[in-house]
This record gives sequence, structure tokens and C-alpha cells, in this order.
Amino acid sequence: MALRQILLLSNSHLRVYIAQGGRVHDIGDFAATDAGLALFDDYLQQAGPLPSRVLVDLVEEDFRRERVTHTVGGDRRALLQRHTQRLYRNTAYRHAELLGPAVDDRRRDEVLFSGIINPDSLEKWLQLLHHHRVPVAGIHSLPLLGGGLLKQAWQRREDVLLVTHNRDSGLRQSYFRGGRLHFSRLSPLAVDPGSADYIVRVHDEIGKTKRYLANLKLLARDQLLDVCLLTSAAVLAQARDHCARQQLAHYHLVDTVGVAGRLRLDEGYTSPYCDPLYAQLLVRKRPTNHYARPADRRHHRLHLQRRALQAASLVVAVGGLLWSSANLLQGALLEDRIAASRQLRDAVRSRYEAALAQVPHTPVAPRAIHAAVQLADTLDRRRQLPDRLLALLGAGLQQHPALQLEDIEWYTGASPDTAPPGGGPEHADTTSADSDAGAAYQIVEIGGHMEPFSGNYLRAHRRLADFLADLRRQPGIVRAEAVKLPLDMDPASRVSGSTGDGGGQQRAPFRLRVVMEVAHETS
Repeated sequence: MALRQILLLSNSHLRVYIAQGGRVHDIGDFAATDAGLALFDDYLQQAGPLPSRVLVDLVEEDFRRERVTHTVGGDRRALLQRHTQRLYRNTAYRHAELLGPAVDDRRRDEVLFSGIINPDSLEKWLQLLHHHRVPVAGIHSLPLLGGGLLKQAWQRREDVLLVTHNRDSGLRQSYFRGGRLHFSRLSPLAVDPGSADYIVRVHDEIGKTKRYLANLKLLARDQLLDVCLLTSAAVLAQARDHCARQQLAHYHLVDTVGVAGRLRLDEGYTSPYCDPLYAQLLVRKRPTNHYARPADRRHHRLHLQRRALQAASLVVAVGGLLWSSANLLQGALLEDRIAASRQLRDAVRSRYEAALAQVPHTPVAPRAIHAAVQLADTLDRRRQLPDRLLALLGAGLQQHPALQLEDIEWYTGASPDTAPPGGGPEHADTTSADSDAGAAYQIVEIGGHMEPFSGNYLRAHRRLADFLADLRRQPGIVRAEAVKLPLDMDPASRVSGSTGDGGGQQRAPFRLRVVMEVAHETS
């Protein structure tokens, strides 16, 4: 089973998770120091180019909610790109996520812009990944994944503050409205989750976040904000006592064990830290890339191309084995048929010689009679009939109903350039057949007009070109060309007309020539 790795990056550490069988396993961390980078370099050299995703949980990740003009498609992408470049000029790691139309102005959209304002904390790890050609599928923001974690923890979607404690980064508080992230804040928390004043410190940080949300006008100052606190069972007992004393009925306390079970993480998981839950969510959901540039993902593209080539090679190898087996089986069957054919040939020869001995003598040799019968049969089978050619034309005209047929002329010849009998298209509404049995080609010329026709000669020429291209792809058709177009493109031609009331009806006449090679049967 293929291995993958999740690299969870904080300001102080890079933690490595290995994903196998749909579950992540913590295999260790590396400090954000020169010694830690050297150890990570040795690890990459031993582990090899495992497909990877980088998950960032940094203090320097900035979030801004702004309004932009409502646009769609390519205009929206260009507008958001210009806006993110203006907001985060000093970093290439930036992202824009549409939150929806503004409530009070439907002509504007609310967008959450984010960026890593100190790219050095990320690039020093990325340089090692690029050096070892590690295929990086994407760089993802941990707060932007919080909506998926909230969905697993609580069904409430409007005005919820999700609070999680991550081992290496600290206390992450993310404000969601309608299931979408509107703001996130990371607070380094030096207190261990098992200490007596842990919940008090967490409650103080939540109060700071509420005041900050009020300053941003995301929350009214007297508004009650639901808090979803995700931690272990041991901390939940302390949290319940604190909530009862402070009458914090708006706190929703969730055990990490239940969320880990719903995410199909290890059943023995009882930690108060939520880092593995985010990593497991990244493995299961595989969200879109947030911050990785095309240069950061180049080895991932090469990895996908190698896998595609390996799969194609395997298909070719299996196909070759099947083809060889089929050939061996067909060879055995042919040997049996050859033996049976030889026996039948000997029997027929014996019967022929016996019958020939009883035939009375005639002045004409039997072989001459046989040759005459064969010649008559050959002449009968070599009669030239236009049924197959006309069937192809009929099928093509059904696919192009704008082409209206007026006349058709059919004839045969020994060359594709054979001219029509009688001099050409003035013999309209007639058909002809060359009785020469040695004719190698059947030629048909059709005349008609384009209906409906609004005067757009370019569109008329394109329709005729598409029709002729379809005919050329048919088996047996050696040539399909236009003899006359609705608008003569020859430089020697002359375009003339007269001014008036414009009431004259425009027409788009055309004439086409199609040549099919005759497939003679041989005895």
C-alpha cells in the first residue's frame, strides 16, 4: 500500500505524520533550528520522495475579510488575484476564498484573504523538500480546514468559535459563520492541558478573541457567542466544573475520542491535542491547494506523470500477454482447420475425378467452360452501383440539416479527376452510369444551397468545410472538395451588386464533388 506523509509546520517544529491505510501515524518532529533542519535533511535522504502535503499552523498567517465587486468566471479570478497581490505584496504564499454575496449589497461579494506574511518560516523547509525531489501536492492552511473538523464535532454552523489546542503551535481559535471561516487567531499557550488553571487560561484567551471580533464588527459586543471546545476527557471534567461556576451555558465541550472515531483515526487516541485530527482530516478530504505555487508542485506533477506511464506500461504488458495467448490459441485452431481442409480437398478431388470420368466428350474443354462461367460472374459483380456512396452522402446530410440538396450527378471513371459526361454541372437533375467494368472510381457532384442563410458567408463556408471533413473520414472516400462556394474566394472573381431597399432574398448556393474508390471483388 502506498505511503504518504503529512508535514505539520508550526513556528517551532515540523511534525511528520505517515498516512497508510487511511490513517495517520505520528513518527516524530524536527525543531526549527539548524540542527533540526540537518536532521530533517537526513530523514528525507532515508525516506525517499514520498508524496507529501504540507499543513501550516503559523502565527504569521494573516486573515482579512473584505468586499469586492461581484464578478464571475475568469474576471473573478483575475480580480481576486490582483486583490491578494495588493494585500500581501511581500509574500508569494497567499490565498482568496469566496464567502458569498454581501448581505446588504448583492452587487458585492465578501472574500476571506489570507497569506503567510513571514515566508522564511516555510521556505527553509520547502528548500529541503525540493532538494530531495519530494512531490509536494499542496500547502494547506490548518484554520481553513477547521470547517471540516467542526462538522465532525458539532452540527451548529452559525456564529461558532472552534477552539483546539495543538501540540507545537498553541491555542487555535477559529470563528465560523455559515460553516465558513471568517477569522482565526493563534495564541501560544505555555500552560499544560493537565494543569489546574488550564481552563481559566483558555477562557481568558476566548474573551480576548470575542473582543477582537467585536472590534472587527464581526460580532456585536453584547452578542452571546457559542464556543466549541475540543479536548480530551480528562480536561473536559475540569472544563465542566468551570462552566458550571461561571454559568457558561454557551460552551459546547467535545471529547477528542469521539471525533477521532468519526474520522477513523486510531481507536486508542485520548490526547487533548488536535494536531492528528487535522492531519487525518487532510488525508480523508484532500482539499484544494491553498498556498503552493506551481514551482512548489513541479515534482508532484512529475510524480503523477511517472505513475501514469507505469500504469500505461502495465496495461501494455497485460495486453501483450493476452494478445500472445490469443495468438497461440488461434494458431492451434488454425492447425486443426488446415488438417480438416486438406482432408476435404482430397475428398473433393477424388469425387471430381470420378465425375469427370463419367462426363461425355464435348468439343469445348471443361476448363474453358469453367473460365467462361467465372468471367460472367466477375462481370456481374463488377457492376458499378452508387448505393454505398449515396448512403454516405445521405448520412452526412442528416448530420448537417442546413445543407439543402437541389441536384445530383453521378458517374464513374478510371481517375479521380475524371470530368462529368456532357461537360459538367449544366446537366442538373440527371444521373449517369459508366458501364465500363474497369472503372476505379465513382464520382458524385451535388448542388444545393444553405438554408437558413442570414448573409454570413463565413459561417456557410465553415458548415461546408465541416461536412466535407466528415465525408473525408469515411472509408473509401479519397476526395471531397468544393467546386463552388457560396462566396467565390478566387482573386480573379468579381463581386458586384446594386443598392436598393434590401428586400432581395440572399442565397448561398454551392456545388461539391465527392470521389470514392471502387472496391472490386476478386474470385
